[in-house]
Amino acid sequence: MPRLRSVVVLVAGVAAGAGPAAVELRGQAGERARDAAREAQGRFERARLRWLPVDHGWSRGRCDEVIGRMCYSNPEGGDWYWDAEDPRIADAREELIAELARAATDAPADPWILGQRVAYLGEADRWEEARALAAGCGRAGREPPEEPEARTWCLALEGLALHSLGRFVESEGAFRRAMAGMDPADVAQWSDLEPLLDRSTREWWNGLSPDERVLRSPVVWTFADPLLLVPGNDLLTEHWSRRTVARIRERARNPYRMNWGDDLEEMLVRYGREVGWARTAPSPYTQPPTTDAVGYHDPESRPLFPSARALADPAAASEAAWEVDAGQARSAYAPQYAPALLPGAGRVAVFPRGDRLAVVATFALPDDTTRHAEHGHPERDSVPPGWRGRPSEAGLFLVAAEDPTSAPVSRRSIHADTGAFLLEAPAGRWVASLEIFSPELRRAGRTRVGVDRPPLPPDVFTMSDLLLVDGLLPVGSSLEEAVERALARAWFRAGERIGVAWELFGLGYRDEVLSYRLTVEEESGGALSRVASWLGIGGDGRTERLVWEEQAPEGPGPMLRSVELELPLLPVGRYLVKLEVGTRGRAPLEREIPIELRD
Repeated sequence: MPRLRSVVVLVAGVAAGAGPAAVELRGQAGERARDAAREAQGRFERARLRWLPVDHGWSRGRCDEVIGRMCYSNPEGGDWYWDAEDPRIADAREELIAELARAATDAPADPWILGQRVAYLGEADRWEEARALAAGCGRAGREPPEEPEARTWCLALEGLALHSLGRFVESEGAFRRAMAGMDPADVAQWSDLEPLLDRSTREWWNGLSPDERVLRSPVVWTFADPLLLVPGNDLLTEHWSRRTVARIRERARNPYRMNWGDDLEEMLVRYGREVGWARTAPSPYTQPPTTDAVGYHDPESRPLFPSARALADPAAASEAAWEVDAGQARSAYAPQYAPALLPGAGRVAVFPRGDRLAVVATFALPDDTTRHAEHGHPERDSVPPGWRGRPSEAGLFLVAAEDPTSAPVSRRSIHADTGAFLLEAPAGRWVASLEIFSPELRRAGRTRVGVDRPPLPPDVFTMSDLLLVDGLLPVGSSLEEAVERALARAWFRAGERIGVAWELFGLGYRDEVLSYRLTVEEESGGALSRVASWLGIGGDGRTERLVWEEQAPEGPGPMLRSVELELPLLPVGRYLVKLEVGTRGRAPLEREIPIELRD
């Protein structure tokens, strides 16, 4: 699976200088203290650039996208992962933090100094100190200032620190309180989704009226939430954190040696903060030779906003519609708790029952197929402090398609790497999100799919999705018993026996005979030859028929059935198991399920 790795480098460097004001807050900061802080910050960034490692491969890179003065590259097959930085940079940062603290004693309310202190404490992985500093608005042991503008800025900084600590619910609360005190123009900018959406999704978004966009914005953020298992919406707080960092950087020197501008802000908002730095080899064509900074975004980043197809009609969207192309990233994010966020947590099967429905989901933590899985990067395996020692967890969530911000119907399991869920809910329009997450492995899997099953009268003939089980189920088995034997994997080997189970509903109101037809085809659509010679169907497994009949039940209620298949020596590949059920006077129903044969 392609992963996003991004590199940015200036196209035309200019000398650093003062940009637009980050936040204009009232305060009595001394000019000398502020000047000293600015000089120290600029001195550190010049030293950082001098001590960065040289990226000799950058000259052979390409620009996948040019954003103003910036060149964005997403090279295929890249193996970059950040390493420990030069100790001289770390030491210089500690000196800067100390100088900023000294400047703050003379200008405790200065918003620029406070923003720099929070940012560089964060760079030093001292986020708890940064949170305490922001919570007190830089006034240790004193009450925070009463000025609304000052409180707004401090709340935004606190939201940034809380997000970086993995405390997403608290972070969202801090950001929302900050936005309540912002100028409406700033609120509109912080709420703007358009820069983050790919082309087709932007077209859908821009086709909505302004009022519709206001109503749909929370829906988009809900469906973009990486994992419902994790409290809070960390993609939302990540976005607001990026906006906060953009304000911090507006009047500060940066490694690119460029004035802050719309291009730098757009890069930051779309792809996040840099996680590593390098510099280009000195150019032989300039005198004196010049070198430019190369900033690296998280190599595990991937786009997480759903497609226009999924957002336009969530309940009707297929599993494929909820997956996004990591190679065409308009924006990207790597959750700190699970940078390897993979599609394919398992399978979701829906069992309609009149005005109710049951959802069965089988799950397993997917294998790590990302670009860096076999590279052995030490930083990749380092679990953030807030997530160490936490058990693996799985969950199935039904999100109301018409009201996604309401509490979902859910089922969770702790210490689970594989298993199955059974969840009941009213018939209707839902989005099912099946998730599994291992903090220690820093890996998660997710399957999302629309569920559109409107309420039906009890005598309307319906058929469930197909469910793979570990063999033939005894006659009279319940769905709960089938779930206990459900298979979490979808691959098999030749010679294995597997069961296929399904449920019929709406029968028992009249005397009728059910006719079944089961086939196995290559996924490309070609029917297998001589399939009847190896496909055993029925309770005793002795018959070799593709078609059979049985009497419908005498009374109403769900009717669970199963067959057992013995897989032959077929070529490795993907196949479809299809089952058609019909009865006189009713339209036949058909369901299918893919399986994979491996060596």
